[in-house]
Order: sequence, then C-alpha cells, then structure tokens
Amino acid sequence: MGLSFSLFPLRNGVNVEGATHKQVVDLIRAGEKELILTVLSVPPHEADNLDPSDDSLGQSFYDYTEKQAVPISVPTYKHVEQNGEKFVVYNVYMAGRQLCSKRYREFAILHQNLKREFANFTFPRLPGKWPFSLSEQQLDARRRGLEEYLEKVCSIRVIGESDIMQEFLSESDENYNGVSDVELRVALPDGTTVTVRVKKNSTTDQVYQAIAAKVGMDSTTVNYFALFEVINHSFVRKLAPNEFPHKLYVQNYTSAVPGTCLTIRKWLFTTEEEILLNDNDLAVTYFFHQAVDDVKKGYIKAEEKSYQLQKLYEQRKMVMVITGAYARWKSPGGLLLSRTTLLTVRDRVHLWEGRADTGSGKCEGRCWEQVEVTVSCPEWDQRPGLRAYLNMLRTCEGYNEIIFPHCACDSRRKGHVITAISITHFKLHACTEEGQLENQVIAFEWSEMQRWDTDEEGMAFCFEYARGEKKPRWVKIFTPYFNYMHECFERVFCELKWRKENIFQMARSQQRDVAT
Repeated sequence: MGLSFSLFPLRNGVNVEGATHKQVVDLIRAGEKELILTVLSVPPHEADNLDPSDDSLGQSFYDYTEKQAVPISVPTYKHVEQNGEKFVVYNVYMAGRQLCSKRYREFAILHQNLKREFANFTFPRLPGKWPFSLSEQQLDARRRGLEEYLEKVCSIRVIGESDIMQEFLSESDENYNGVSDVELRVALPDGTTVTVRVKKNSTTDQVYQAIAAKVGMDSTTVNYFALFEVINHSFVRKLAPNEFPHKLYVQNYTSAVPGTCLTIRKWLFTTEEEILLNDNDLAVTYFFHQAVDDVKKGYIKAEEKSYQLQKLYEQRKMVMVITGAYARWKSPGGLLLSRTTLLTVRDRVHLWEGRADTGSGKCEGRCWEQVEVTVSCPEWDQRPGLRAYLNMLRTCEGYNEIIFPHCACDSRRKGHVITAISITHFKLHACTEEGQLENQVIAFEWSEMQRWDTDEEGMAFCFEYARGEKKPRWVKIFTPYFNYMHECFERVFCELKWRKENIFQMARSQQRDVAT
C-alpha cells in the first residue's frame, strides 16, 4: 500500500493536520471499533523526511529552513611564532566578544566535519589553500572569506547550534603563545562598559580583580561588588568564584543584553555598611546608578516617595564646589553689570534659587542671566545629591533585596513561589506556574533558620526552619539557581555576624582615625 509515503490528515471526519500525538490517539479511541482514514499522497522526498526508508536509517535528517541572525565576525588576524613555526591565527568574535583564535587548518577541519554531519546541505565555499606565504592583502582577503563562511553556516540554526560548531567556537587545544588571551567587555552600574584582557581560562575571581584594578576600586570597595551574569532583562546571577566567565560568551552570544552578558553589581545586603562608603566617589556613584535602575525595573517599591525621589534625582547636579570664580550678569533688559563678582559659597546655592547677590543689587526670581564666567578651579560634586537620594531610597521596600525567578517548591502542591532575600527576612511569595503573584506570602526570620544546603542532583536549594515549639521542617526549592541562593544565605549570615560583632562601627572609627 505504500503507507510510508502518505499522510492521514483526516481521522473519523476530523482534520488532524498539525495535531499532537495525544489528540490523534484520543480521536482513535473515541472511534471505538470503527476507524476511518482519508489517505493523501505526499511527494517522495517529503515522505522520506517523515518516515525514512530502510536503506536510509543510518542518516540523520535536519531542518535547514530555520534561520537565525548571528553577529559573528572575524575582524582581525595575528602573526604568531611558536616552537620555531610561524603562522597566522584569525580572531573570531560574537556580538563584540572574542570567542577564540583559530588557524586556517582548524577552519578546514571544521568544514570537513560539518560536511560529514550535514551531508545533504550545500555548504558555501571555504577560502582555498595556498602553498606559499600570503601577503597582507591576501591574508585580509582570506579573513573576509572565513568571516563570510561562518556567517552563512551559523545562520542555519541547526548547524550554528550543533556540537561541532560550539566546540569550534570554544577553547583551542593549542596555546598560540599568548593568543589564548581574550578581551571581555563588562557592563558597569553607571551604564558604561570596561574591557579587560585576560586568559581564556581565568576564573571569576581573576576576572573580577582585573576589572576592579581597571576601574580603580580600592581594597575596601572591592568587597562590596561582584561579577554577575545577565540571564535576562529582569534577573542576574552572581558567578561562582571558580567559574570561567569566558565560556559564558560562547553560551550566551544571543543574550538579551547587546554587547555583553557580564556585569558588575553591588554584593551587599546591609545598608549600614553602605554608609561607610559615603566618602568613596566610585562606590556612591555605582550604588546610585544601580538603585535608579532597580527603581525603574520595579525591584524597589518607591510608591508614595516617588515624587520626592524624582526631585532628588533631577537636582543631583545642582551642587557646585568652586574655589575661585567670577561672573558677569545682565538683566532681562540687557543691562550688563560693570564689574565681575566673586561667587561665594552662599552664592553657589543662591544661584540655583534665583537669589544671587551680584554686587549692584540682589538677583531675585531668576531674572538675571549669567553671561560670562571665569573659573579658576571648578569641580562638580554630585555626592551630596546622590547621598540624599540613596538615604531616602534605603527606607523603601525592596532595597538591597534579591528576587529569584518563580520556581517549584515542595511546600506547594500547586503553583510556584517567588523567593526574595534581604537582610531582614527570607520570603516565599506564592504565585501561579506562570509567575502571576497570589496573595499568600510566607516570611521567615533569619533566627528561625537552622540549616541550609544544596541538592546538586535534584537541582534544589534546601533549608530547615523552626518556629516556636514546633518540630523543625525542611523545605526544598527547585531552582536552577540553587547555588546562587545558597551563596546569598551565606552572605546574609556573614553580614549579620559582622553587625553583631560591631564590625561596621569599628570600621567607621578606623576610617575617621585615618581621615584625621
């Protein structure tokens, strides 16, 4: 009958084209003893893909129609000398991140491996071999050809995401005399980025130390920030100390954040310790910009303080420190004052309030216009405005709180939970399996926590709590971020210990002594 070359879109009078297997089975069962099939023929090549013949069982069939936009490039090449051999390596980048450096022969091996695996795909031409030394012009032409090749093959999703391609884009087995160094672009809290050059196998701690040195963090500030991975626009994950950040470049080149999947963020739960850094320009700036971003994303609930915070945000640049400055003013009618006036400390504030004394009469109601300024040593100081903003925001719900994506929990038969960790408590917000919040919230005091651990096999974070005279109970949270959740617990209890031992006050006293 040749049924392997046919489709059955009608079963018992119902069109099942595009239906799931379960839906088809249910229809068959509903037909009881009678089953009516309408047989429609399909072209042989399509039938082969659906139900291959016996002589083609050894081959795999892939869908080459699904395309993807992949920002892969080969922007540069480099001459290398190793063990007396001279050769050229081509630097492969993905969305501005360097993935690897490969010799031409490695591209040729990739081409052959792909042709073997995807035998029925028509591959683009790889730049040809050349037995003699290539000129710089020829090398650049080969670079462009290799780039075009990668662009075309990686645009086919099944090929670009194959193990063969992913292995090619990862660490090379050979060390090209320092070519294993890569540049990592990391986002900073103030919206800028910094690029550091490190070894491919550098750990999180090594990369973070390189970033801290590049941006000028001192030995104190470096303890209150950490390196995070951007999972999506609403969640970031702190990298474990022994992870390899460069590998994330290969795994996350289609991440939601363009240019980088790594970012520096505050790693601190206690607000008292933040205050110790009030005189640290870099720390205050980073705290401020991260707080503004967290308010925009809804992590921090400003609510009734929104208007005041917005005013503080707008006025943060309205404080100017001037050691020596002279200005000339004119009235709305165009009258130019005949002499310059020294701007005093009082004037620098009154200028913004429209009450500056110009020497020939006070300037009320912003009616005077500054037309000339000679400043001997100007310096804009935003710290007072930033501190005022942060001081108010620290009283809002959600400040210095980490919220995890919704996940399953063994304490709920139906639905999920959203976990929130702060210095004051550990909360489980009930929600649907789609993440829609429900009314139930369970808050645990840190004093109720007895033990906590991770279940690697079950991919879960476990904690034991005890309330009053009740028997201690274990709770298991099934989240792929169980290690990060465990690290948050460890950090909170570490900071609680610092608070109990008055570490904050001691550090503040030492800072005052040093300043004196």
